[in-house]
Amino acid sequence: MKGIIIIISFGASFSLFQFLQPVAARWRAGVFGEKNTLMRCYENSLALAEKYAIKTIAFPAIATGGLFFPVEVAARIAITEVMQFLLESKSIEKVVLVCFQTKVYEKYLEVFREILE
Repeated sequence: MKGIIIIISFGASFSLFQFLQPVAARWRAGVFGEKNTLMRCYENSLALAEKYAIKTIAFPAIATGGLFFPVEVAARIAITEVMQFLLESKSIEKVVLVCFQTKVYEKYLEVFREILE
């Protein structure tokens, strides 16, 4: 099932590095539950990070590349899910949203500012 499969790989030192790999859905005009699937990617990844007492977690701009999610939609989901989760998190201290392209970074920043208003 897309969106709920997360692979946890442990690096050379279990206490220093954990890698969670969520599986997102391809964007198909937004009519096949893609938004919900992406939301679950963040929810499930953050829940697993909490379960394993991970203090810092980073996410790339999930699904905005080869899965063709509109960046604004993906950014709004990512930022909203992270902010909501952090309100109740007991172990996560820092979440980093990583944008590898300037245009993606600018859209994430724009959406973040809109949400804060």
